[in-house]
Amino acid sequence: MIRLIVSIKVNNEKREEFLKVSKALVSESRKEAGCLEYFCIESDLRNFFYIIELWKDEESLAKHNETEHFKKYVPMLDSLKESEIIIEKYLK
Repeated sequence: MIRLIVSIKVNNEKREEFLKVSKALVSESRKEAGCLEYFCIESDLRNFFYIIELWKDEESLAKHNETEHFKKYVPMLDSLKESEIIIEKYLK
């Protein structure tokens, strides 16, 4: 299994747009066969979010990265960030 923790600091003026885009990404990603867990939570630090993912294996994650929804929503999230997005990958 593969766990990803994606940390995103969102621009305050773009917060509502981020919430809509991340909700759509989560909803579509959860439908994928190799997705075991996928959610977005907000830190106690305002406008700082974590997208938490758990994938069955590398193949499932690679397929996810090629989906239409990933290619659509990830660039949108990138445009809403206030600082660099941090991605941590853990193997289980």
